[in-house]
Amino acid sequence: MSTPSHHWQTSTARHGRRRRVRVERKKRWPVASLALGCVAILGAALAISQSAMLDGMNETPDQVPASFTARLDQLASHIGLGIDQVEISGQRFASDADILDAVDLANVRSFLTFNNAAVRARIERLPWIASATIERRMPNELGILVKERVPFAIWRNGARDVMIDRTGRELSAIVRGSAIELPRVEGHNAAEDATRLLDLVAQFPEVAVRLDHAERVAGRRWRLVLRGDMLIELPAEADAAALSMLVEPRAGGRLIDVAAGTVDMTVLRRITVRPANAAKAG
Repeated sequence: MSTPSHHWQTSTARHGRRRRVRVERKKRWPVASLALGCVAILGAALAISQSAMLDGMNETPDQVPASFTARLDQLASHIGLGIDQVEISGQRFASDADILDAVDLANVRSFLTFNNAAVRARIERLPWIASATIERRMPNELGILVKERVPFAIWRNGARDVMIDRTGRELSAIVRGSAIELPRVEGHNAAEDATRLLDLVAQFPEVAVRLDHAERVAGRRWRLVLRGDMLIELPAEADAAALSMLVEPRAGGRLIDVAAGTVDMTVLRRITVRPANAAKAG
């Protein structure tokens, strides 16, 4: 039986955050060919089953030779089991094209060879995707609901500015200077510890309201850069205790009252205040 040629035509309709992609075939098989296709698929399934029994194993489409799997896929597609439409919902930042590439419609044409777990895993490897739910809507529609990750901070790493989530996962690069209302961290390995530090700073509103950005120093401690030309050099350990000392009342006022300069707390139980024109501590 010769396989008729067909053409895949994809169009996307936008409905808010929902995308519907339709894949249309230019040519379909006549009724007689469809009947023969059904018989061929049943025969192939029986052959696979018998082979599995003889080999003492449960064979899956992934274990069947690729050419044979492709033939089954074509037959299933032409008798009405093809994936002709995909509806994607839940995405705001993730690219429609990236999600569709993960589905791999060019190579998977029917539900007969569609691997739900593999497709879900590929979608969830996309930077913005936290989870994906895939629903088979027979006879010919696939529904994909994604849950996106939430941007938490902007990480400046060398020449790159990248949005990250709370786990430190990179979501997407952004144009430097973009007016995005997210806290900023800088430096090597800053993304890995950003959530802990920013959650800690949030416990001290007097510091948080003045924070411009935080710099990771030597991959082991933090420098807080506050608005008003004030730097706070935190120790590698016990930075929570250091911040507590920074805002607690004491004779002569609190350290947070320092208008400008550097407050060096890198040595435990010792505080050094330097004028604004002094060089940054390393």
